[in-house]
Amino acid sequence: MDEPNRTHIVKALMHIDLTKPVQRIISLLALSSFLGAAELHSIQLLDLTGAPVVNAVIEIEATPLGEPLSVADDYVMDQIDFRFAPVVLAIPRGADVRFPNSDDSRHHVYSFSEAKTFELKLYAGNQAPPVNFDTNGIVAVGCNIHDKMNAHIYITEAPVVAMSDQTGLASIPKHAPSADQNIQVWHPFLMTPLTFSLAELNLDKNNHATLTLPIALPVETEPSGSTGLRDRLKSFKSNGN
Repeated sequence: MDEPNRTHIVKALMHIDLTKPVQRIISLLALSSFLGAAELHSIQLLDLTGAPVVNAVIEIEATPLGEPLSVADDYVMDQIDFRFAPVVLAIPRGADVRFPNSDDSRHHVYSFSEAKTFELKLYAGNQAPPVNFDTNGIVAVGCNIHDKMNAHIYITEAPVVAMSDQTGLASIPKHAPSADQNIQVWHPFLMTPLTFSLAELNLDKNNHATLTLPIALPVETEPSGSTGLRDRLKSFKSNGN
């Protein structure tokens, strides 16, 4: 950008009222263009075998240009077919999470994690009260009756948060980019979160990046015995025993 254009941008920014949301967003976008920073639109996550990495959490320390995660939203971790759904849930610090049980069997949901210790003893349906998560961190959740049931709740105060879908693709909420911003990626199979600078991601012309994580995901299978147990419970009920 030549010097006259830089001067015009600086003068224009000086006259913007930053107390007005629309003008503030315009100023942030203009400043990002002035600094030459690109906004990350999406990121494809792969493991070492080239398989998509599902349920990874991406967070960016940046000014959001939309609505960030809100503690007022309804956050739910259900139990369906002897699995938690979803298996990873990202929430803002201070949010409540409901744990309905949609299975025919009762569950005993608990966590001993440092960020949150709680216990919802044997219950069915919507009998369990919501649980409040007021500390940043990662909470491993399990069922005391069915050991193979496990999930994670990711509590954060990051202003920009996204999760990878079934194809490993994460669409990043709109935000004001900066040349020195960092992107953090977390997944249950990572020992610690990974942090990358925007420059390391090699954005293409569509501001999309592909990132290979240093993990190899196992092939998912139906939890052993879950279908049989579910069928036996239904048979038990239908026989009136």
